[in-house]
Amino acid sequence: MGLGHCYLELADLPNAIKMFQRAFDENGGNHNALFELAFASDRYYANKKIGYKKYQQYVKLFNSKKDTSKLKFIKSRMGAIKEKLFLAGEILD
Repeated sequence: MGLGHCYLELADLPNAIKMFQRAFDENGGNHNALFELAFASDRYYANKKIGYKKYQQYVKLFNSKKDTSKLKFIKSRMGAIKEKLFLAGEILD
């Protein structure tokens, strides 16, 4: 995850996404890696469905975590993405 944060500092989102994905692939219980992956994906991709699906995965896997600030943020972003897509006439799969 350390490299992912370094890439974020350099505003290199594609490589940050790769590093967070690698960290999550190596340890599927690493909720911080998945959060950072979702957040970076949300920021980088014009297709907001990508970030939405990562946020959705976080909620599914880690909804029982005590980190309510992350869950609150994620649910807020998911709502904003849903609203944006709805207003654009797009449907979430």
